[in-house]
Amino acid sequence: MKARLNPLHMSIGARIFLGFGIILALLIILGVVGNFGVDSAARNFADYGESNQQVREVLALERNVLDLQRGVLAYTYSGYEGLAERVRDLQKVLSQQMVEARSQVVDPERAKILEQMDAHFKLYAGNFDAAVEERHLRDEMAFKQLENSGDQALELLEKIHREMQFKGDEQGSALVNLSRMQLVLVQRDALRFLTRPNARLVRDTKKRLNDLSSALERLVKHWRGGDPQVAQQLKDLSGQFQQAFNGMVQATRAYMHLVYVVMGGEAAQIGYLAKKLKEISLKEQGLVEQDMSRAVLDTERMIEVVSLITILLGLFLAWKTSRGISSPIRAMTHSLTNLARGRRNVEIPGKGRSDEIGAMAMAADVFKEKADELANASRYKSEFLANMSHELRTPLNSLLILSKVLSYNEARNLTQDQVESAEVIHESGSDLLRLINDILDLSKVEAGRMEVVVEERPFATLQHTIKRLFQPIAMERNLVFDVSLDPTLPAVMVTDWAKMEQILRNFLSNAVKFTERGYVKVHIAPTHRGQLFMNPELDPGRSIAFSVEDSGIGIPHNKQSQVFEAFRQADGTTSRKYGGTGLGLSICRKFADLIGGEIQLQSEEGRGATFTLFLPVKMPKALITATVTDGIVDAPEMENKQQDIVHFEDQSRVVLVVDDDRRNVFALKKMLHGRVGRVLSGSNGLQALDVLNEHPDVDLVFMDIMMPEMDGYQAMEEIRRQIRFRHLPIIALTAKAMPGDRERCLSAGASDYLAKPVEADTLLRALSDWMSKPKIASASHEPVIHKGQEVLPKVRILADGNLEKSLDQLKEINLGQGQSITVLVVDDDMRNTFSLAHALQKLVDRVLMARDGRNALSELRKEPDVDLVIMDIMMPHMDGLEAIRQMRQEPGMDTIPVIALSAKSLFEDQQVCMDAGANAFMGKPVDLQQLVECMATLLNQASQDKISPSPDIS
Repeated sequence: MKARLNPLHMSIGARIFLGFGIILALLIILGVVGNFGVDSAARNFADYGESNQQVREVLALERNVLDLQRGVLAYTYSGYEGLAERVRDLQKVLSQQMVEARSQVVDPERAKILEQMDAHFKLYAGNFDAAVEERHLRDEMAFKQLENSGDQALELLEKIHREMQFKGDEQGSALVNLSRMQLVLVQRDALRFLTRPNARLVRDTKKRLNDLSSALERLVKHWRGGDPQVAQQLKDLSGQFQQAFNGMVQATRAYMHLVYVVMGGEAAQIGYLAKKLKEISLKEQGLVEQDMSRAVLDTERMIEVVSLITILLGLFLAWKTSRGISSPIRAMTHSLTNLARGRRNVEIPGKGRSDEIGAMAMAADVFKEKADELANASRYKSEFLANMSHELRTPLNSLLILSKVLSYNEARNLTQDQVESAEVIHESGSDLLRLINDILDLSKVEAGRMEVVVEERPFATLQHTIKRLFQPIAMERNLVFDVSLDPTLPAVMVTDWAKMEQILRNFLSNAVKFTERGYVKVHIAPTHRGQLFMNPELDPGRSIAFSVEDSGIGIPHNKQSQVFEAFRQADGTTSRKYGGTGLGLSICRKFADLIGGEIQLQSEEGRGATFTLFLPVKMPKALITATVTDGIVDAPEMENKQQDIVHFEDQSRVVLVVDDDRRNVFALKKMLHGRVGRVLSGSNGLQALDVLNEHPDVDLVFMDIMMPEMDGYQAMEEIRRQIRFRHLPIIALTAKAMPGDRERCLSAGASDYLAKPVEADTLLRALSDWMSKPKIASASHEPVIHKGQEVLPKVRILADGNLEKSLDQLKEINLGQGQSITVLVVDDDMRNTFSLAHALQKLVDRVLMARDGRNALSELRKEPDVDLVIMDIMMPHMDGLEAIRQMRQEPGMDTIPVIALSAKSLFEDQQVCMDAGANAFMGKPVDLQQLVECMATLLNQASQDKISPSPDIS
């Protein structure tokens, strides 16, 4: 029962269904909780809307009350009847609002307030009607009584003025004019009082009325002969005018009291009640808002809790799915990808599971076993091919040398046909050699014995190399050829440039070979972001695409996978028509995998093909097996050198040929015949030692490596142990050209290294290079120490060859007189660098390392406290001589002691190093005792120079 409930025994589909079911249930619960929350929020919103409506009604009521008060005040100042009508309309609207509000209100407190407001409003309306009547009465007094009295008085004064003028009474006319002026002033002040009633204006008007009465009395007294009835009328009119003005003032005061005091009080009371009603409504609205906010907050909390539970459960299920399903699938994909790419040291995840992944793991494990069997078979095959290459190269060596010697026809005893036959034999042998080299390259990769040489170079050099090699060929075939670099490329790339160039050369060779018309284009650019790779370690954002596109015959889709298989081509007729073994693309794919890249193909039959090599901008450290160089000349330069026939002849020279294959001995003797005085031979290392003991005048040794009794390595080591032969040039010859063979030969004591089969021109050139240098008179291997033009005194030899004893004695040497010492070791062979650094780190404070001259200069710029440099001479990119010259030209480096090391120990080599600026020279292999004594001498001298610097001689 437990096993059935255990999810580990459920299928992947059942687990996914269960997980989604749980998530769906939680989502339904979340929906129900949200629905309850929405209903509660809807009810609260309805209550809030009702409360808000009440507040709006109160605000509208308050606004209309204010409008009413403003209308009353405007009517008070203007007396415009239209404003009175507007006030009455507002009274009707307010009355209707009161009725509606009282009908809808349930709250007793608000109902009581509305009732009080209604009562005050009715009083306000009645007082407004009374105020309108008072204003009408005032206006009647002002415009009827005052106006009529004034008009009558003016008419009488005009009549009296005419009589005065008729009689020629100027004084009387002046009194009439004074009375008329006083009357006009009184009328003016009365009108002013109507518009702006105030107490000051009443006082001024009454004063003017008294002045008018005085003026009229003086006029009446002066006019004695006048009509007494007219005089009485003037007195009566003056009294009526004064009475009318006083009545107008009283009416105005009553009107103003009614408007400002009585109605103002009612309006204030109505406003107060409206404000109180508004406060009650707002308070109720605030309570509704609080209830609504509380309900919304409760709903939010419930939703957040349920959502959090849903999210956490979803994350937990996702984590379980990722851990139990996605991660194993990704791990399985990674493992299967590595298996597909030939990597066998992978673990198959998911073993022991009872679901589909477990079944997949079982199938993958079977696949891995089969892959291991195939890999082992391939490795055995590769080892067999590597061993067979030695057996193939050995007879091929003599064949190539003899055929080349025959083609020279130096004796002039061969016909032209015989010379051409010898050249055909040499060309056929060279073709066979190239095939052997291809098979050997393939076997090296499959056997895991191919070295990776990592370099940092700019792309411009690659563009120049490609154009130099293939532009002439494309022109011969009338093809458009173009090499373009994307401007967004990085400045440099770190990879195995030799293998990358070999891949591109193979692409271009095929493109040119299979394209009869059209174009061949090379484009180098950063990889597009969306590019997909089979290699999981390739990142589109950090890789470069090298594309070779042609308009040739193309490759059918069903044949594209075959072109990368060894000894296969897209069609058998292709091989018959165009030639080739089908090894090139297979090696290219192996090389691409080896340096962390990938090759992709896009092609259609009859429409050309595009081969693209994708490489990381910086090669991963995990893929770097070694950072050594073979010192091999670039292919174009080698071809140019091999085209020149080397002429060498020195009958004073003696050469020893050591090889167990008599055919090779015969071929070498045949080639050397007539070029040197004597050619001695031996079939193994022991015989070589015997010959050297009998003939110590030997000038050069050609030493085979694979020999019985004593091989070439042991023989060279024994030769170098004899001081008299320490500078004897030894050229190692071997048909085993696997990685490390060259370094092993040089470490054993070889001066140079040539891989079989050796081209006759190459062998003669090596002979010429070594024999053109004079013999060294002294066989001493002690260091030559220079300081400018002065030879420093040499130190004594410490030990007798016992390394442990030597190291103990070396520690006693005063390196730098007790100061902190930093030494930089520069050598392209990392084993030499490591061994020297390991020995010196017990004697100095710091040991830095660099692999070529360029890196050494960079290290010296970063580390200005370097006290001494041990510099190898033969290195790639920048050799030791150039590095020393640049050091001597750069301030801060010009005084650092430099010990030059070289496997070429002739006098000329020593002199070249000294001329370049070295302080001392030692030949390889280095005697550690002598090296450290030389260091002590240079460091002590440098320390003395710092204390007492030499005078500046200019």
